[in-house]
Amino acid sequence: MDTRSPTAALLEPLPIPIDRLYPISLDLYHKMAESGLITKDDKVVLLDGLLVKKYAPPSSSREPWPAADIWPERLYRMTTEVYHDMAAHGLLSPHDKVELLNGLLVKKMTRGAPHVTVTQRLVDTLNDFALKGWYVRKEDPITLPDGSDGGGSEPEPDVVVARGRRDDYEDHHPGPEDVALVVEVARSSVREDRAALPVYAWAGIPVAWIVNQNEKQIEIYSRPTGPSHQARYQEVAIFTETDEIPVVIDNREIGRVSVKTILR
Repeated sequence: MDTRSPTAALLEPLPIPIDRLYPISLDLYHKMAESGLITKDDKVVLLDGLLVKKYAPPSSSREPWPAADIWPERLYRMTTEVYHDMAAHGLLSPHDKVELLNGLLVKKMTRGAPHVTVTQRLVDTLNDFALKGWYVRKEDPITLPDGSDGGGSEPEPDVVVARGRRDDYEDHHPGPEDVALVVEVARSSVREDRAALPVYAWAGIPVAWIVNQNEKQIEIYSRPTGPSHQARYQEVAIFTETDEIPVVIDNREIGRVSVKTILR
């Protein structure tokens, strides 16, 4: 269980466990080079299944490059464009179960029965509001702008409230200007979901929820800074089982729902 406060978690760099990173095979590495998705100008090598920036030690040093240096500063961060091109060239498919976060390929986690149930309950609850001009997406990608390190993000939040209708996105995923709310349902991933919030804050997504199944609470993050050196949500509110939470869409509270309804 993550015992730190949500605010403290926001101040940390993105702590993706090494075993959550998607390993690149040598064959895939060669195909990326053949397709022009990585070039000599990128100055990257494949090390233990990870794309890593080449390292030139000081001329006075004869010490080998320690493997520990690959994390996190040496990791190569790909753009959203490269990620999309990998799919277009058939180098990634839905069967790979991977998403792009801060320029890194990350394996999607298996969803247990409690997670699935709570996620569907959220979808049903939000749909009950009969959102006009908005609709609810479940576990679908959203495309966010590249970050300050050049890495792109195309996460697949558990629930998203997006502008318009599903048919509006036949040829692209919703961008930050299309998203009013993102929701992550978390049990074992509470720490990671909190630490990923700067990605949404950088993109300017107005509101993010973490449905914390461990603590039986819902954390609401608002007032994103947008692009900044330490992108973050400036307000955090914690709601427990006895509380009702405001549902804010497009800067307007459209209603309230009890935490117990979601986490019963």
